[in-house]
Amino acid sequence: MSPAKVHKRALKCAVLLEIHSVTCPVLLLQKQSNIYLSVCILGQYRKTTCMPPVFPLSFHQKMIFEKVKRFMSALFHSSCSCASVPDRQICY
Repeated sequence: MSPAKVHKRALKCAVLLEIHSVTCPVLLLQKQSNIYLSVCILGQYRKTTCMPPVFPLSFHQKMIFEKVKRFMSALFHSSCSCASVPDRQICY
């Protein structure tokens, strides 16, 4: 196939993460400074606004992560995957 006839396709993977509140019954936080929650999905980092270190942390924020991967048509069916999106991930 000549380069002029190569059909390109893309896969767009989007994740909408809604963070309402975070709690940890046993953990005590130092009250020296404000804290934030940092999230990494699809190789992109986002962080919430800073707030006082008092549980439960009430963020009520939405984060959108998007990634577009371009494929040549011959590779599209074998390479198409959103496997890098975790179903859920627990961080301590």
